[in-house]
Amino acid sequence: MNEDKSETTGQRPDDPMLDHACTMRITLAIARRQNELDLRLRRIEQALKLGGHANFPSTDE
Repeated sequence: MNEDKSETTGQRPDDPMLDHACTMRITLAIARRQNELDLRLRRIEQALKLGGHANFPSTDE
């Protein structure tokens, strides 16, 4: 009677490698988003130094 827990409880069986893989995917997604935000911030800072002209979408809409 060694059935897969995911079928009865909706949870996956304990698997350290799967936990690690999920953690790494989440970590990489967070890092990518942080890089996007850092780039956007640098563009905004440069625009402000140049008098407010920049090539980024307005958020006023």
